[in-house]
Amino acid sequence: MPLSPAQTSRANFILHRAHTMATAREKYVRKWKTYEKKWRMIADERRGEDKWRASLPDTWGYATVKTAQAAFVDSRVVPTVIRHEDDPKSKADNLKDLYVSVSDKGNLDLELYYMRLDTFKLGNGYTKTIPVKNIRTVHDIEKFNPETNTFVWNKRKITEFDDIKTIRVSPYLMLLDELARGNPESIRDRIEIEVLARDQAKEIYGHLVDFDTIPDTV
Repeated sequence: MPLSPAQTSRANFILHRAHTMATAREKYVRKWKTYEKKWRMIADERRGEDKWRASLPDTWGYATVKTAQAAFVDSRVVPTVIRHEDDPKSKADNLKDLYVSVSDKGNLDLELYYMRLDTFKLGNGYTKTIPVKNIRTVHDIEKFNPETNTFVWNKRKITEFDDIKTIRVSPYLMLLDELARGNPESIRDRIEIEVLARDQAKEIYGHLVDFDTIPDTV
């Protein structure tokens, strides 16, 4: 089913915004490769007359990040919600309770660990809180014939998780408003790039795109 003119215009607008955001962030993303090498303690090989000398890695960056991460071990982030003078006290209390409730779901401590690691290494760290429903197909043995060594399987789906969850998002997959500055409040638009297998993309976005019309390779 072809896209309507309005849908085509909307898709072109989003692609143009994504390209503009990607271009704007390129000036600092190009440094991330160097930051990653320092974190992994990868030393550049010597060249020229000094090629025979050993290349000793710089351990300062790795040790500093690990020390900073240790400061958050067994600590729990609880927000301080400042009530606006025109709002009832219950609103601030409810917002705080909501955050605490969300933080108790999923593996938030691990997600925050990786988010802080991204921030220490690259200067950017992101999480998102979304409803998650993980459904898995399992095969139970219904019958077994020992004479023929054959099984009859009962296939069913089970829900492993169905609730709100906070997930770390890789900075490499985030595009931010190209007009944004240091203040997070100035960020108007965000785009998250998803890398999915074809079957995953079809399951999630099959209601939006006719995957039968898209070739397996582009």
